[in-house]
Parts: sequence; structure tokens; C-alpha cells
Amino acid sequence: MQGSHTARTEPEPGRTYAFLIDVAGQDEAIENEMLQNPSRDSTALKIVEVDTSSVRLLGKPSYLTVLRTEWSGQKHVRVFGALRALVETWKPLRIVIDATGVGEGLWSLLDNAFGERVVLPVKFTAKLKSELGYGFIGMIESGRYHEYQPFPDGLRRQMEWCHSEIVPGPARLMRWGVPDGTRDQTTGELVHDDDLMTSALCVILDRLEWFTRLPTVWTTPKDPLEEMDGRF
Repeated sequence: MQGSHTARTEPEPGRTYAFLIDVAGQDEAIENEMLQNPSRDSTALKIVEVDTSSVRLLGKPSYLTVLRTEWSGQKHVRVFGALRALVETWKPLRIVIDATGVGEGLWSLLDNAFGERVVLPVKFTAKLKSELGYGFIGMIESGRYHEYQPFPDGLRRQMEWCHSEIVPGPARLMRWGVPDGTRDQTTGELVHDDDLMTSALCVILDRLEWFTRLPTVWTTPKDPLEEMDGRF
């Protein structure tokens, strides 16, 4: 899960990037009883590099986290201004954003600015969150998700406190997340799962159709008239 790369402050030429955004209050969904941490106090952004070199072998790209940032207690209009500046710098191919409940406002601002071809809204339900959980586990096990080094302490803490269970029933829904009210035993601070959630949003990127880049090869075909010489 930890890659050999380090965090970046600016994009590298020729690379493909995507934004993953977890908006404060994301779990305010219709099926709220299936979700574990309904309150959020920060809007988190994770920028990942989409590496399509694994498409030919695994059928899906790999994802490398290159930058993370968050906004605590900020109005969505101000967060939008910061995101817009980052979009202009990084030029992401896709922006995956939580558009559940209070997230609809920020999604609407981004959608109006960059269009539905770039902005992919995510409406959280118990079913979708279960799919994200299963998909993210599979992504880690196949070696397609990589964090920069040194491994972020915040994400490590969220992974340690994350609980999961399979809900009885034919659908086998996975209920997962950091339980509401969880506090770090060392610092006493509340532990959320916004960093973990932005990582899992890579599963939404997996649903897109990706192609690997191949070098251009020029060939010179034979002249058919030369092969016909002497036949007539």
C-alpha cells in the first residue's frame, strides 16, 4: 500500500490526475441507519495520479496519492474557490465528489464550473458504501493503491480505528467506518474517516473505461505496383 514515491506540491508533465473529495456531513443519506459516522467537520481533498500502465495486465489502473489537504469549518463557497485554483493547476481528468446532503452545494458549484464530464457526483447509500468497502479492499490486495512515503499518520490512525461488519442477508452489505465519537487514546482528539473515505473513492474511478498508452509505431507498406511488375 505504501509506494516508493513522495508527496508532490505541483503536477508533473505528462501525468494524469484525479480529485477525490469527501465533504463534511457526507453520511447524511436516506439509509443513515446503515452508516456509521454521520457527522463530519472537515472537507477533505486527495489528489491521485492515475497510472494506466497496469490496465493491460489487471484491466484497471493503479492510483498513487500525491497530495492531500482539508478545510475545517470553512463555508463551501470559500472551499470552492480553493478547489478551483487547484483544478487550474493540476487539471484533473475527473473530480469525484460526495454529493450527499450538504455535499450537494459544493458539487453544484463544481459542476457549473467544470461540467458533468469532469465532475462525478457520489450519492451515498448503504449499498454504495458497501461497494466502496469491498472494492477498496480488492484494490489494496491487487497492489493498485499506493500512498506516498512516509505513510500518513492520520490515515494510519483511521485505518486502525475503522470497524467493519457484514450485515445479515443475501446482499451481504458491508457496514464500515470509524464509529462516531471515537477518540485517539493518546491525544484525546476525535478520529474521523475522511482520509480513508477519499481513498475508497478510487473505486468510482475504477468504473470508468481506461486505456493504456502505447508508443506510436510508423510502418512503410509495400508498394503494390512494384509487386505487379512483370506480371502483365
